[in-house]
Amino acid sequence: MSDKIINYKKLLSFWVSVAFIVFYLPSIPFFSFWNFLKDRSLMPILYVLIVLMNVIISFGLVWSNKKVEY
Repeated sequence: MSDKIINYKKLLSFWVSVAFIVFYLPSIPFFSFWNFLKDRSLMPILYVLIVLMNVIISFGLVWSNKKVEY
């Protein structure tokens, strides 16, 4: 069990959690300014956050250890 704790960067759940934190933490203030989102002035920042989240999840898929179960 301690090997899983030490090598947490090799777990897919770690990378998915990081991706959700990277997306949702900065996007919450953007959604609170709903009037500014209606005129699309903050949309490029939201698009960058979406791309960053998907890149982190993709990196986690490549980097994580695959469980082989027979």
